[in-house]
Amino acid sequence: MRQACLGRSVRIHDVHLARGLSVDASGNVLTTGDFAGTVDFDPAGAGRIIDLDKSNNTQAIPTQLIASDAYVHKLDANGNFVEVTHFGGEDGTVLPHDIAVDSSGGVNITGAFAGFVDLNPTRSAFRRSTEENRKDTNVFLVKLLE
Repeated sequence: MRQACLGRSVRIHDVHLARGLSVDASGNVLTTGDFAGTVDFDPAGAGRIIDLDKSNNTQAIPTQLIASDAYVHKLDANGNFVEVTHFGGEDGTVLPHDIAVDSSGGVNITGAFAGFVDLNPTRSAFRRSTEENRKDTNVFLVKLLE
């Protein structure tokens, strides 16, 4: 019989939805989802807080509760915080759908976006946009390298 060996949570002050989960070759657990407002992503409470303001009338994609950014959250095999990163931007919304770790350790995230977004979670930018007057959404594949 298998037993659950990991159970962790994050502190949520506004909106946070997990949408995908993957485990890498080292047993690290990676999740992706969308969030807006204030979230502390460290289950030990060490203050890995991201505060995101989407109050500039950015419209949500129809399956979202509110406009949001995407996050990638990593815990080690024991459930300890490793890192968190996010991407999106204040003039758009990102809705991740799934996450997978490939054989080389690359983390792949798929989803949709609307408005004007930056799909690069680093200091560099990879800006994309949809046609605002048509309220379009586009799909994305983001690959994060170790």
